Amino acid sequence: MKYIQSPLPYLVSLRAHFRFIGPVAAFARHQLGETSKRFCRTQKPEAGRSQLHALARASYSTRQDKAGRTSAVGTDCLPPGARPGDPWLLEHVRILLQYTHSVPPGAHASSAVAISLLGWSHLPDPDKILWRRVKRKLGIVRNLLSHGRDPLDDSRGLRQPDRYHWRRWLALVFQRLPNCEGTMPEVAALVEADPEIAPHLDKANPNPRFTSMPRWRSNMANRFYSLPEIINTGKKRDGCYVYRWDEEIARRVREGEASGEGLTAGDGGARQQK
Repeated sequence: MKYIQSPLPYLVSLRAHFRFIGPVAAFARHQLGETSKRFCRTQKPEAGRSQLHALARASYSTRQDKAGRTSAVGTDCLPPGARPGDPWLLEHVRILLQYTHSVPPGAHASSAVAISLLGWSHLPDPDKILWRRVKRKLGIVRNLLSHGRDPLDDSRGLRQPDRYHWRRWLALVFQRLPNCEGTMPEVAALVEADPEIAPHLDKANPNPRFTSMPRWRSNMANRFYSLPEIINTGKKRDGCYVYRWDEEIARRVREGEASGEGLTAGDGGARQQK
């Protein structure tokens, strides 16, 4: 029978070893805890949300003050017509108009080029006040041209009288159709062919890069959904809905307008016939 050595000496030595490791580990844990406490005491507390907002507002106010001082210094040296709030001189508008005519259709009008043509390229413009002023005026000139109006006309700022009488026009056109029914393209063709209506139509295209529809077509389509006399029958012809002019509703609208209690677009406006 083979002799088996007793494990008792090993257990005794292991116990002594753990007796030594225990106090060392406790001391190490204590030291690490004290170090972490000292580190936390030396760190500044994190700023709260309100403190961060206050700092951001103070920084923004400082930047605004600097920009205001720079703008005040910059606008003093600008010539008449270039300062913010000054009316545009006629010769300046004429230069912008000539430059707008030279820009190809669909191309971008450069404000820097316009400033150079105006002779203002040497003027200080640290905050781009002059650049924004010219950019805004270029947009106004192009918008007036797209509406067929003259930017050099002094009365351009006045409100123009409404030249459109879509309710009367559509009533006349629908009455020419069988049963007062027709699709939107059919109605548009009759409107454009009418010698009394055609001269009043705005045939300018506001977005030539995205659509080929002139402005009057868009206006007419909006009336199909706003006038309560026009009812969607639910039928389709050539892929388009068929609309009907309801003379009874038109009579109620006329009576309501005379008495001050008329139908609104919510009471009709291309609603679908049930």
